[in-house]
Amino acid sequence: MMPGRKPLLEIVGLRTQFFLHEGVVTALDGIDFTVYEKESVGIVGETGCGKSMTAFSILRLVPGPGKITAGNIFFMEPQDVRQRRMQLEIEAQEWYRRSSLVEKKKLVALYDYRDTGRKKKAKKLTPAQIDKIVPPDRVPTGVTRYYLAQNAKTMPASDKVGRAAALFSFDLLTRTDDQMRSIRGKSISMIFQDPATALDPVFTVAYQLGEVISLHQGIYDRAVLDKKIEEVLKLVRIAAPVNVMKQYPHELSGGMKQRVMIALALSCSPSLLIADEPTTALDVTIQAQILNLLRDLMRTTGSSMMLITHNLGVVAEVCDRICVMYAGRIVEEAETFELFANPRHPYTAGLLAAFPKLGERKDELSVIRGTVPNLMRPFQGCAFVERCEKATEVCGEDMPRRVEISPGHFVSCHLWTGKEGPNVR
Repeated sequence: MMPGRKPLLEIVGLRTQFFLHEGVVTALDGIDFTVYEKESVGIVGETGCGKSMTAFSILRLVPGPGKITAGNIFFMEPQDVRQRRMQLEIEAQEWYRRSSLVEKKKLVALYDYRDTGRKKKAKKLTPAQIDKIVPPDRVPTGVTRYYLAQNAKTMPASDKVGRAAALFSFDLLTRTDDQMRSIRGKSISMIFQDPATALDPVFTVAYQLGEVISLHQGIYDRAVLDKKIEEVLKLVRIAAPVNVMKQYPHELSGGMKQRVMIALALSCSPSLLIADEPTTALDVTIQAQILNLLRDLMRTTGSSMMLITHNLGVVAEVCDRICVMYAGRIVEEAETFELFANPRHPYTAGLLAAFPKLGERKDELSVIRGTVPNLMRPFQGCAFVERCEKATEVCGEDMPRRVEISPGHFVSCHLWTGKEGPNVR
Protein backbone atom coordinates (compact mmCIF):
# COMPACT_ATOMS: atom_id res chain seq x y z
CA MET A 1 0.00 0.00 0.00
CA MET A 2 1.21 3.50 -0.82
CA PRO A 3 1.41 5.69 2.32
CA GLY A 4 -0.98 8.62 2.47
CA ARG A 5 -3.27 7.26 -0.24
CA LYS A 6 -6.67 5.67 0.30
CA PRO A 7 -7.42 2.41 -1.54
CA LEU A 8 -10.65 2.37 -3.53
CA LEU A 9 -10.36 -1.14 -4.97
CA GLU A 10 -8.06 -3.79 -3.51
CA ILE A 11 -7.72 -7.17 -5.22
CA VAL A 12 -6.03 -9.96 -3.28
CA GLY A 13 -5.20 -13.41 -4.68
CA LEU A 14 -7.98 -13.33 -7.28
CA ARG A 15 -8.31 -16.59 -9.19
CA THR A 16 -10.84 -17.20 -11.99
CA GLN A 17 -11.15 -20.56 -13.74
CA PHE A 18 -13.17 -22.03 -16.60
CA PHE A 19 -14.26 -25.64 -16.17
CA LEU A 20 -14.43 -27.16 -19.66
CA HIS A 21 -14.79 -30.74 -20.89
CA GLU A 22 -11.18 -30.61 -22.09
CA GLY A 23 -9.89 -29.42 -18.72
CA VAL A 24 -9.63 -26.39 -16.45
CA VAL A 25 -8.45 -23.05 -17.85
CA THR A 26 -7.00 -20.71 -15.22
CA ALA A 27 -7.72 -17.26 -16.65
CA LEU A 28 -6.56 -15.40 -13.52
CA ASP A 29 -4.00 -17.02 -11.25
CA GLY A 30 -3.84 -15.22 -7.91
CA ILE A 31 -3.52 -11.58 -9.00
CA ASP A 32 -2.94 -8.71 -6.55
CA PHE A 33 -3.24 -4.98 -7.19
CA THR A 34 -4.82 -1.83 -5.78
CA VAL A 35 -6.56 1.15 -7.37
CA TYR A 36 -6.39 4.26 -5.19
CA GLU A 37 -8.85 7.14 -5.10
CA LYS A 38 -8.50 9.64 -7.98
CA GLU A 39 -5.98 7.41 -9.74
CA SER A 40 -5.76 5.92 -13.24
CA VAL A 41 -4.30 2.41 -13.43
CA GLY A 42 -3.45 0.70 -16.72
CA ILE A 43 -3.66 -3.07 -17.22
CA VAL A 44 -1.53 -4.09 -20.21
CA GLY A 45 -0.57 -7.38 -21.82
CA GLU A 46 -1.05 -9.62 -24.83
CA THR A 47 -4.46 -10.81 -26.02
CA GLY A 48 -5.71 -13.60 -23.76
CA CYS A 49 -3.57 -12.70 -20.74
CA GLY A 50 -6.62 -12.01 -18.54
CA LYS A 51 -7.11 -8.23 -18.81
CA SER A 52 -10.81 -8.27 -19.67
CA MET A 53 -11.43 -11.23 -17.35
CA THR A 54 -10.10 -9.08 -14.51
CA ALA A 55 -12.81 -6.51 -15.26
CA PHE A 56 -15.55 -9.14 -15.54
CA SER A 57 -14.42 -10.70 -12.26
CA ILE A 58 -14.57 -7.33 -10.46
CA LEU A 59 -18.13 -6.82 -11.72
CA ARG A 60 -18.97 -10.50 -11.08
CA LEU A 61 -19.97 -10.95 -14.70
CA VAL A 62 -17.77 -13.97 -15.44
CA PRO A 63 -19.58 -15.98 -18.14
CA GLY A 64 -20.21 -19.70 -17.61
CA PRO A 65 -18.58 -22.15 -17.29
CA GLY A 66 -16.24 -19.69 -15.59
CA LYS A 67 -16.10 -19.22 -11.83
CA ILE A 68 -14.16 -17.12 -9.32
CA THR A 69 -12.54 -19.82 -7.20
CA ALA A 70 -10.41 -17.79 -4.78
CA GLY A 71 -9.41 -14.33 -3.68
CA ASN A 72 -10.99 -11.11 -2.49
CA ILE A 73 -12.19 -7.90 -4.15
CA PHE A 74 -12.43 -5.18 -1.51
CA PHE A 75 -14.28 -2.06 -2.67
CA MET A 76 -14.68 1.23 -0.77
CA GLU A 77 -13.55 -0.41 2.47
CA PRO A 78 -13.27 2.15 5.32
CA GLN A 79 -9.75 2.63 6.62
CA ASP A 80 -10.54 1.43 10.17
CA VAL A 81 -12.16 -1.75 8.83
CA ARG A 82 -9.20 -2.38 6.52
CA GLN A 83 -6.67 -1.98 9.32
CA ARG A 84 -8.64 -4.34 11.58
CA ARG A 85 -8.95 -6.91 8.78
CA MET A 86 -5.22 -6.83 8.10
CA GLN A 87 -4.54 -7.29 11.82
CA LEU A 88 -6.85 -10.33 11.87
CA GLU A 89 -5.17 -11.71 8.75
CA ILE A 90 -1.78 -11.52 10.49
CA GLU A 91 -3.28 -13.45 13.41
CA ALA A 92 -4.61 -16.03 10.92
CA GLN A 93 -1.12 -16.43 9.45
CA GLU A 94 0.36 -17.06 12.89
CA TRP A 95 -2.39 -19.56 13.68
CA TYR A 96 -1.76 -21.39 10.41
CA ARG A 97 2.00 -21.54 10.99
CA ARG A 98 1.44 -22.98 14.47
CA SER A 99 -0.87 -25.67 13.09
CA SER A 100 0.38 -29.25 13.05
CA LEU A 101 1.24 -31.04 9.80
CA VAL A 102 -1.98 -33.07 10.01
CA GLU A 103 -4.05 -29.91 10.45
CA LYS A 104 -2.25 -28.24 7.53
CA LYS A 105 -3.02 -31.17 5.26
CA LYS A 106 -6.71 -30.86 6.08
CA LEU A 107 -6.65 -27.08 5.59
CA VAL A 108 -4.79 -27.32 2.28
CA ALA A 109 -7.21 -30.01 1.09
CA LEU A 110 -10.20 -27.81 1.86
CA TYR A 111 -8.93 -24.33 1.17
CA ASP A 112 -5.86 -24.44 -1.10
CA TYR A 113 -6.07 -21.43 -3.44
CA ARG A 114 -4.27 -23.25 -6.29
CA ASP A 115 -5.47 -26.82 -5.94
CA THR A 116 -8.96 -26.57 -4.46
CA GLY A 117 -10.88 -29.72 -3.66
CA ARG A 118 -8.22 -32.40 -4.26
CA LYS A 119 -8.60 -33.89 -0.81
CA LYS A 120 -7.13 -37.34 -1.52
CA LYS A 121 -3.99 -35.88 -3.03
CA ALA A 122 -3.50 -33.49 -0.09
CA LYS A 123 -3.44 -36.32 2.46
CA LYS A 124 -0.20 -37.63 0.91
CA LEU A 125 1.61 -34.30 0.84
CA THR A 126 4.96 -33.86 2.55
CA PRO A 127 5.82 -30.62 4.41
CA ALA A 128 7.97 -29.50 1.45
CA GLN A 129 5.12 -30.14 -0.99
CA ILE A 130 2.70 -28.16 1.18
CA ASP A 131 5.13 -25.22 1.18
CA LYS A 132 5.27 -25.39 -2.64
CA ILE A 133 1.48 -25.37 -3.02
CA VAL A 134 1.00 -22.73 -0.33
CA PRO A 135 4.30 -20.85 0.27
CA PRO A 136 5.12 -20.18 3.94
CA ASP A 137 4.74 -16.43 3.39
CA ARG A 138 1.19 -16.81 2.11
CA VAL A 139 -1.76 -18.47 3.80
CA PRO A 140 -4.53 -20.07 1.68
CA THR A 141 -7.36 -17.58 1.19
CA GLY A 142 -9.96 -19.98 2.52
CA VAL A 143 -7.97 -20.62 5.69
CA THR A 144 -7.95 -16.89 6.45
CA ARG A 145 -11.70 -16.70 5.82
CA TYR A 146 -12.28 -19.69 8.09
CA TYR A 147 -10.20 -18.19 10.93
CA LEU A 148 -11.86 -14.77 10.66
CA ALA A 149 -15.36 -16.27 10.52
CA GLN A 150 -14.65 -18.18 13.74
CA ASN A 151 -13.47 -14.93 15.37
CA ALA A 152 -16.61 -13.10 14.26
CA LYS A 153 -18.75 -15.54 16.27
CA THR A 154 -17.11 -14.40 19.52
CA MET A 155 -17.21 -10.66 18.79
CA PRO A 156 -19.91 -8.57 20.51
CA ALA A 157 -22.61 -7.06 18.30
CA SER A 158 -21.38 -3.60 19.32
CA ASP A 159 -18.01 -4.23 17.64
CA LYS A 160 -19.24 -3.26 14.17
CA VAL A 161 -15.76 -2.55 12.79
CA GLY A 162 -14.42 -5.91 13.96
CA ARG A 163 -17.39 -7.85 12.61
CA ALA A 164 -17.24 -6.02 9.26
CA ALA A 165 -13.53 -6.88 9.03
CA ALA A 166 -13.93 -10.52 10.08
CA LEU A 167 -16.89 -11.16 7.77
CA PHE A 168 -15.28 -9.40 4.78
CA SER A 169 -18.34 -7.16 4.50
CA PHE A 170 -16.68 -4.94 1.87
CA ASP A 171 -15.60 -7.87 -0.31
CA LEU A 172 -17.64 -7.81 -3.55
CA LEU A 173 -17.53 -11.61 -3.59
CA THR A 174 -19.71 -11.67 -0.45
CA ARG A 175 -22.40 -9.41 -1.95
CA THR A 176 -25.77 -10.76 -3.10
CA ASP A 177 -26.83 -10.57 -6.76
CA ASP A 178 -29.25 -7.72 -5.94
CA GLN A 179 -26.49 -5.78 -4.20
CA MET A 180 -24.17 -6.26 -7.17
CA ARG A 181 -26.84 -5.01 -9.58
CA SER A 182 -27.02 -1.83 -7.51
CA ILE A 183 -23.21 -1.44 -7.53
CA ARG A 184 -22.83 -1.96 -11.29
CA GLY A 185 -23.46 1.29 -13.10
CA LYS A 186 -23.75 3.33 -9.91
CA SER A 187 -20.47 2.75 -8.04
CA ILE A 188 -18.54 0.85 -10.72
CA SER A 189 -19.15 1.48 -14.42
CA MET A 190 -17.58 -0.09 -17.49
CA ILE A 191 -16.91 1.06 -21.04
CA PHE A 192 -16.96 -2.05 -23.21
CA GLN A 193 -14.63 -2.74 -26.13
CA ASP A 194 -17.02 -2.27 -29.04
CA PRO A 195 -19.72 0.42 -28.71
CA ALA A 196 -21.41 -0.88 -31.87
CA THR A 197 -22.38 -4.08 -30.04
CA ALA A 198 -22.64 -2.63 -26.51
CA LEU A 199 -25.35 -0.14 -27.52
CA ASP A 200 -28.83 -1.51 -28.24
CA PRO A 201 -29.62 -0.82 -31.94
CA VAL A 202 -33.42 -0.62 -31.46
CA PHE A 203 -33.47 2.15 -28.82
CA THR A 204 -32.54 5.82 -29.02
CA VAL A 205 -29.63 7.31 -27.10
CA ALA A 206 -32.09 9.10 -24.79
CA TYR A 207 -33.90 5.87 -23.95
CA GLN A 208 -30.70 3.99 -23.10
CA LEU A 209 -29.25 6.80 -20.98
CA GLY A 210 -32.61 7.40 -19.32
CA GLU A 211 -32.92 3.74 -18.37
CA VAL A 212 -29.59 3.81 -16.49
CA ILE A 213 -30.31 7.12 -14.75
CA SER A 214 -33.83 6.06 -13.72
CA LEU A 215 -32.58 2.75 -12.33
CA HIS A 216 -29.78 4.17 -10.19
CA GLN A 217 -30.98 7.70 -9.38
CA GLY A 218 -34.74 7.20 -9.26
CA ILE A 219 -35.49 10.01 -11.75
CA TYR A 220 -38.66 9.26 -13.73
CA ASP A 221 -40.06 12.69 -14.61
CA ARG A 222 -39.54 13.06 -18.37
CA ALA A 223 -38.53 16.72 -18.34
CA VAL A 224 -36.06 16.26 -15.47
CA LEU A 225 -34.69 13.11 -17.09
CA ASP A 226 -34.17 14.80 -20.47
CA LYS A 227 -32.32 17.68 -18.80
CA LYS A 228 -30.06 15.21 -16.96
CA ILE A 229 -29.35 13.31 -20.21
CA GLU A 230 -28.49 16.56 -22.00
CA GLU A 231 -26.06 17.49 -19.19
CA VAL A 232 -24.33 14.11 -19.39
CA LEU A 233 -23.94 14.35 -23.18
CA LYS A 234 -22.47 17.84 -22.82
CA LEU A 235 -20.02 16.45 -20.26
CA VAL A 236 -18.54 14.14 -22.93
CA ARG A 237 -18.31 17.08 -25.37
CA ILE A 238 -21.12 16.16 -27.75
CA ALA A 239 -21.84 19.42 -29.58
CA ALA A 240 -25.55 18.94 -30.30
CA PRO A 241 -26.84 16.83 -27.37
CA VAL A 242 -30.55 17.42 -28.06
CA ASN A 243 -30.20 16.06 -31.61
CA VAL A 244 -28.06 13.08 -30.51
CA MET A 245 -30.62 12.14 -27.85
CA LYS A 246 -33.16 11.40 -30.60
CA GLN A 247 -30.79 9.30 -32.70
CA TYR A 248 -30.24 5.54 -32.86
CA PRO A 249 -26.73 4.02 -32.55
CA HIS A 250 -26.47 3.24 -36.28
CA GLU A 251 -26.88 6.96 -37.05
CA LEU A 252 -23.73 7.85 -35.09
CA SER A 253 -20.07 7.70 -36.10
CA GLY A 254 -17.62 5.46 -34.25
CA GLY A 255 -16.28 8.34 -32.17
CA MET A 256 -19.79 9.53 -31.28
CA LYS A 257 -20.82 6.02 -30.24
CA GLN A 258 -17.81 5.84 -27.94
CA ARG A 259 -18.71 9.22 -26.42
CA VAL A 260 -22.25 7.93 -25.77
CA MET A 261 -20.75 4.82 -24.12
CA ILE A 262 -18.63 7.05 -21.88
CA ALA A 263 -21.74 9.13 -21.08
CA LEU A 264 -23.58 5.92 -20.11
CA ALA A 265 -20.72 4.90 -17.84
CA LEU A 266 -20.44 8.32 -16.16
CA SER A 267 -24.16 9.13 -15.95
CA CYS A 268 -24.35 8.09 -12.29
CA SER A 269 -20.97 9.51 -11.19
CA PRO A 270 -19.27 6.17 -10.39
CA SER A 271 -16.31 5.95 -8.02
CA LEU A 272 -14.53 3.59 -10.41
CA LEU A 273 -14.61 3.56 -14.21
CA ILE A 274 -13.35 0.46 -16.01
CA ALA A 275 -12.45 1.20 -19.64
CA ASP A 276 -11.87 -1.96 -21.68
CA GLU A 277 -9.97 -1.05 -24.87
CA PRO A 278 -11.91 2.24 -25.26
CA THR A 279 -10.09 3.20 -28.49
CA THR A 280 -10.56 -0.10 -30.36
CA ALA A 281 -11.54 0.30 -34.05
CA LEU A 282 -11.20 4.11 -33.93
CA ASP A 283 -8.85 6.05 -36.19
CA VAL A 284 -5.80 7.72 -34.67
CA THR A 285 -7.31 11.21 -34.51
CA ILE A 286 -10.47 10.01 -32.75
CA GLN A 287 -8.37 7.83 -30.41
CA ALA A 288 -6.48 10.92 -29.25
CA GLN A 289 -9.74 12.80 -28.66
CA ILE A 290 -11.22 9.94 -26.61
CA LEU A 291 -8.05 9.58 -24.51
CA ASN A 292 -7.94 13.32 -23.82
CA LEU A 293 -11.63 13.22 -22.92
CA LEU A 294 -11.14 10.34 -20.45
CA ARG A 295 -8.16 12.03 -18.83
CA ASP A 296 -10.02 15.34 -18.43
CA LEU A 297 -13.17 13.63 -17.13
CA MET A 298 -11.21 11.78 -14.45
CA ARG A 299 -9.81 15.09 -13.24
CA THR A 300 -13.21 16.79 -13.36
CA THR A 301 -15.28 14.06 -11.69
CA GLY A 302 -12.65 12.78 -9.23
CA SER A 303 -13.34 9.18 -10.25
CA SER A 304 -10.67 6.49 -10.45
CA MET A 305 -10.10 4.62 -13.70
CA MET A 306 -8.86 1.17 -14.60
CA LEU A 307 -7.80 1.25 -18.26
CA ILE A 308 -7.42 -2.08 -20.06
CA THR A 309 -5.37 -2.08 -23.25
CA HIS A 310 -2.58 -3.77 -25.19
CA ASN A 311 -1.28 -0.38 -26.36
CA LEU A 312 1.65 0.90 -24.32
CA GLY A 313 1.29 4.34 -25.87
CA VAL A 314 -2.23 4.64 -24.49
CA VAL A 315 -1.26 3.88 -20.88
CA ALA A 316 1.76 6.18 -21.12
CA GLU A 317 -0.60 9.00 -22.11
CA VAL A 318 -3.35 8.47 -19.53
CA CYS A 319 -2.30 6.32 -16.55
CA ASP A 320 -0.56 7.09 -13.27
CA ARG A 321 0.41 3.47 -12.68
CA ILE A 322 0.69 0.32 -14.81
CA CYS A 323 0.18 -3.39 -14.14
CA VAL A 324 1.72 -5.77 -16.70
CA MET A 325 -0.14 -9.07 -17.10
CA TYR A 326 1.09 -12.34 -18.56
CA ALA A 327 -0.77 -15.67 -18.64
CA GLY A 328 -3.25 -14.72 -15.93
CA ARG A 329 -0.68 -13.21 -13.56
CA ILE A 330 0.54 -9.68 -12.85
CA VAL A 331 4.28 -9.87 -13.41
CA GLU A 332 5.17 -6.22 -12.78
CA GLU A 333 3.55 -3.11 -11.32
CA ALA A 334 4.95 0.40 -11.03
CA GLU A 335 4.24 4.07 -11.63
CA THR A 336 4.18 4.88 -15.34
CA PHE A 337 7.47 6.78 -15.58
CA GLU A 338 9.27 4.23 -13.39
CA LEU A 339 8.03 1.28 -15.48
CA PHE A 340 9.11 2.82 -18.78
CA ALA A 341 12.46 3.97 -17.37
CA ASN A 342 13.32 0.85 -15.34
CA PRO A 343 11.47 -2.29 -16.51
CA ARG A 344 12.54 -5.15 -14.23
CA HIS A 345 10.64 -8.19 -15.51
CA PRO A 346 12.02 -9.72 -18.75
CA TYR A 347 8.51 -9.72 -20.26
CA THR A 348 8.04 -5.99 -19.59
CA ALA A 349 11.48 -5.28 -21.02
CA GLY A 350 10.57 -7.31 -24.11
CA LEU A 351 7.33 -5.39 -24.63
CA LEU A 352 9.09 -2.03 -24.39
CA ALA A 353 11.90 -3.17 -26.70
CA ALA A 354 9.31 -4.14 -29.33
CA PHE A 355 7.73 -0.68 -29.18
CA PRO A 356 8.92 1.48 -32.13
CA LYS A 357 10.55 4.80 -31.19
CA LEU A 358 10.69 7.99 -33.25
CA GLY A 359 14.19 8.89 -34.40
CA GLU A 360 15.57 5.39 -33.85
CA ARG A 361 16.54 3.44 -36.99
CA LYS A 362 16.30 -0.36 -36.94
CA ASP A 363 16.39 -3.04 -39.62
CA GLU A 364 13.64 -4.89 -37.77
CA LEU A 365 11.70 -4.56 -34.52
CA SER A 366 12.58 -6.68 -31.49
CA VAL A 367 10.28 -9.64 -30.83
CA ILE A 368 9.56 -11.91 -27.88
CA ARG A 369 10.20 -15.41 -29.19
CA GLY A 370 7.72 -18.23 -28.65
CA THR A 371 4.02 -18.14 -27.82
CA VAL A 372 1.85 -17.70 -24.74
CA PRO A 373 1.56 -20.98 -22.76
CA ASN A 374 -1.59 -23.07 -22.77
CA LEU A 375 -3.55 -21.94 -19.70
CA MET A 376 -5.20 -25.35 -19.54
CA ARG A 377 -1.82 -26.89 -18.76
CA PRO A 378 -0.86 -26.39 -15.11
CA PHE A 379 2.63 -25.04 -14.50
CA GLN A 380 4.44 -24.78 -11.17
CA GLY A 381 6.96 -22.08 -11.96
CA CYS A 382 7.01 -18.85 -13.93
CA ALA A 383 4.65 -18.84 -16.92
CA PHE A 384 7.20 -16.89 -18.97
CA VAL A 385 10.01 -19.44 -18.51
CA GLU A 386 9.89 -20.93 -22.04
CA ARG A 387 10.20 -17.50 -23.68
CA CYS A 388 12.62 -15.86 -21.27
CA GLU A 389 16.25 -15.39 -22.30
CA LYS A 390 17.28 -15.06 -18.64
CA ALA A 391 15.49 -18.18 -17.35
CA THR A 392 17.27 -20.50 -14.92
CA GLU A 393 16.38 -23.93 -13.57
CA VAL A 394 14.49 -22.52 -10.59
CA CYS A 395 12.20 -20.52 -12.92
CA GLY A 396 10.50 -23.69 -14.15
CA GLU A 397 10.18 -25.22 -10.69
CA ASP A 398 8.91 -22.49 -8.34
CA MET A 399 6.42 -19.68 -8.82
CA PRO A 400 8.23 -16.36 -8.24
CA ARG A 401 7.05 -14.28 -5.32
CA ARG A 402 5.81 -10.71 -5.61
CA VAL A 403 8.67 -8.50 -4.43
CA GLU A 404 8.79 -4.72 -3.88
CA ILE A 405 12.21 -3.75 -5.26
CA SER A 406 11.70 -0.01 -4.77
CA PRO A 407 8.81 2.05 -3.32
CA GLY A 408 5.68 1.17 -5.32
CA HIS A 409 7.58 -1.01 -7.83
CA PHE A 410 6.58 -4.68 -7.61
CA VAL A 411 7.89 -7.55 -9.72
CA SER A 412 7.33 -11.32 -9.77
CA CYS A 413 10.63 -12.71 -11.04
CA HIS A 414 13.34 -14.94 -9.57
CA LEU A 415 15.94 -12.43 -10.76
CA TRP A 416 14.70 -10.13 -8.00
CA THR A 417 13.41 -12.51 -5.33
CA GLY A 418 15.13 -11.71 -2.07
CA LYS A 419 16.85 -8.61 -3.49
CA GLU A 420 16.04 -5.23 -1.98
CA GLY A 421 12.57 -6.51 -1.26
CA PRO A 422 11.19 -5.37 2.10
CA ASN A 423 7.65 -6.26 1.06
CA VAL A 424 6.93 -9.78 -0.14
CA ARG A 425 3.37 -11.02 -0.69
